[in-house]
Amino acid sequence: MLKLRTFRVLTREARPLIALLSALLTAAFLVFNIYFTQLNTQWTLFLAGVLLAASLAETTRLYRAEWIVLRRTTQLSLLKSKLAHESLLRKQAELELVEVKQHLHLMDSVLPTMIVLVDLDEICHYHNRAFLEWLHLRHGQVEGKHLREVFGVHVAKEIASANRRLLSSHSVQYQREQTMPDGSFYKLAVTHVPKFDAEGKLVGFYMLMSDITRVDDVRGMPLAASKQEELSPDEIMPDDTVTNASSIILSEEESSNRMKIAIEKGEFRLFSQLIRPLSVNAGTVSHYEVLIRLLEEEENMMPPGAFFPLAEKYGLMPNLDRWVVQHVIEWVAHQIKHGLHIEASSFFINISDATISAVDFSTFVERILQENSLTGEHLCFQVSGLEWVNHQTEVIQFMQRMRQVGCRIALSGFGQELVAFGQLTGLPLDFVKIDGSIILELLRDPDALAQATAIEQFALEKGIKTIAEFVEYENVIDKLKGLGIDYVQGFGISHPVPLEEQFAVNETHDSH
Repeated sequence: MLKLRTFRVLTREARPLIALLSALLTAAFLVFNIYFTQLNTQWTLFLAGVLLAASLAETTRLYRAEWIVLRRTTQLSLLKSKLAHESLLRKQAELELVEVKQHLHLMDSVLPTMIVLVDLDEICHYHNRAFLEWLHLRHGQVEGKHLREVFGVHVAKEIASANRRLLSSHSVQYQREQTMPDGSFYKLAVTHVPKFDAEGKLVGFYMLMSDITRVDDVRGMPLAASKQEELSPDEIMPDDTVTNASSIILSEEESSNRMKIAIEKGEFRLFSQLIRPLSVNAGTVSHYEVLIRLLEEEENMMPPGAFFPLAEKYGLMPNLDRWVVQHVIEWVAHQIKHGLHIEASSFFINISDATISAVDFSTFVERILQENSLTGEHLCFQVSGLEWVNHQTEVIQFMQRMRQVGCRIALSGFGQELVAFGQLTGLPLDFVKIDGSIILELLRDPDALAQATAIEQFALEKGIKTIAEFVEYENVIDKLKGLGIDYVQGFGISHPVPLEEQFAVNETHDSH
C-alpha cells in the first residue's frame, strides 16, 4: 500500500517532465522527416494535418483549463460567502452567549432569589449562591443530597406534597414561614416550576424561594433553641419547624418610619469576617469585611435580606451606609487608642448604588476620618461587578473621589465575564475578589482553575491584590497558595462574628 502511494506521488510529480519530453521527441521526429523527404507535397500535407490536430488539442486543453479555473473560482467565491455568513452567525452567537452568561451570572451569583433543582428522586442538583448564603450551607451540603438532608424531614415532606401537585399543574405557589438556627425569621414565597426533558417528560422541578419578610414580621418571634451554641459550623442546618406566627402587615408609611427610627437609634449590630493573607506578597496584615444585622426584640438578629429591600424601597440606603461607615471609623479609632495594632488593616464595606451616586459621600467620609484622627486606608469600599456594568460612569467617579480621600477600593464578584480584563485598565483598584462560584469549582473544573490563574496573572501585572471568596476547604487553600492568590475569605477561614469579638477570636487562633 505504501509502495503504491509512493508510485502515485512520483507519477504526479513527473507528469510535466513527461509532457515536455514527448513534445521534444515529436519535434525531433518532424525535423527528421522534413530533412529526409525534402518537403514533398504528401509530407507537407501530413505534417500540416499533424500540426493542426496538435493545435486543436492544445486549444481544447486551454479552454478546458479556463473552464476549470472559472468553476474553481466560482466555488471559492461561494465558499468565501458561506464562510463570511458563518463568521457573522458565529459573532452573533458569541454576543448572544455573552448576554446569556450575564443573565446566568445574575441568576447564579447576584439574584437574591434562592434557586435549587431537584429531580424526581428528590435529590438536589443545581443551586445558586443565594441558596447557600440564605440557608448557611456549604456547596457539599447540597449537591447530590436528598431533600431531607438539606431541609430536614418536616420541610421535605411539605416540599414533596407540593411536588405531587406539579403532575396536574404548570407550577405550584405557596408561602411558608421559617425559623433559622441563629434565631432569624423568614417569610418565604415558594414557587415550584416543573423541568421537562427533550421528549416532554417530567424529570424534576426548580424551587424558587424569595424572601418577603417585613420588618414587623419578626417582632415577638422567640430566639432559636440554645443548643445552637453547641453545634459546629458543619452541623448548622435550617430548622424543621414550620411556624404559624401571625404577622402584622404595616402600611408603607409605618414601614418607612420603622426603618428611619432603626437607623436614627442605631438598632443595628456590626459583624466582621476575616480576610486572611495567603501569599508572601500579601504580607502579614489581615483585613476584614463588615456585615450588618438589624437588632430586633429579645436580641434577635434580622439578616440584611430582610431589611435591605425596605431601606432601598424608601431611599434609606445612603443613611444606612453612612451609619456603618461612621461606626466602623469610631470603633477603629477606639481600638487603636487602647493599644490594638490594626493600623494597617482595612475594613471592607459594601456600598449601595444610591451611595455611589451621592457626590457628598466622600466629604462625609473625610470629615469623620479627620474627627477621629484616622487615614482613609482603614476603609476599603467594595463595589460589585454588576454595579460596575450598570453604572460605569458613576462607579468610576465614586472610585476617584474615594481615592482622593485615601480610601481603598475593591471590585467583588470578578470572573463571571460581566467585567472584562480590559475594562479594569486604569481603574483605581486595590483589590479584586475572585467570584465564589469559581473558587467552589476550582478543584473539579479546569476552566475554573484557568480563570483563577488568568485573574491572578492579570492582577499581578497591574499591581492589584487578589482575594478568593467562598474558601471552605484546606485543599482549596493549598491550591490558591500555589496560584499566588494574595488573600482568602470564607467559612474555611472564619465565620462572621460580632466586630468587637473578631480580634479576641484572632488572638485565640494565633495562640494555638
